[in-house]
Amino acid sequence: MLIALSPATPAIRPAPSLLVLKWAYRLMIDHNGHRSLLQRLGFDDEGLAADLGLAEMTGSNAYDPIRALLRLKHERQAFDQAFPAPDYPDRLRDNLLALGDLIGLDRVGQRLLGLGVLLQTEPLLGDAAGHLGQLGLNRTLRVLASLLDTPEEDFLPYLYDEGCLARHGLLEINARPGSVLGLSERLVARHPERLKLLRFGRHPAELLTQACR
Repeated sequence: MLIALSPATPAIRPAPSLLVLKWAYRLMIDHNGHRSLLQRLGFDDEGLAADLGLAEMTGSNAYDPIRALLRLKHERQAFDQAFPAPDYPDRLRDNLLALGDLIGLDRVGQRLLGLGVLLQTEPLLGDAAGHLGQLGLNRTLRVLASLLDTPEEDFLPYLYDEGCLARHGLLEINARPGSVLGLSERLVARHPERLKLLRFGRHPAELLTQACR
């Protein structure tokens, strides 16, 4: 059974990885997620706003949507200058590379799977993606291309059940005709627990063998 990714919400929100912060800024600014986040009288999600560097404007009279957008753009610029090329968290990166060797997963597939894993395991990314609202397939591909620095057409082999990720029971892009879904619903996991293990597992060889069953 296919299960749409549903980001976990732990009792204590973990510090986001640098790559997730980079993607969250892109979603907010490049893909207009700020239009949902920055409401007239305050933030729609104060936790997300704080993670993006706007904590001093939450729960106070200092909030103004125009000032908040300017501050958000400033925080994004400062982040990009400080961290121009953040990578996947170490354990996830190593597991993705090992999976590439095991099943012949190419660079695009590794990046796409890494995004799916982080959507499920890092609340900040799921929250930011939620502010995009409902996406058609074309907009989904534009967002994926932007986040993963990959041409849109390179994702076409991963639609439906045709791609390497889907054949090995990991992930697919939901591209069913007429569907309009959130980003987390567009990336569908066949076995969500495997995605969590790719993020946190200590024994990648055993995990990857299970993924191919």
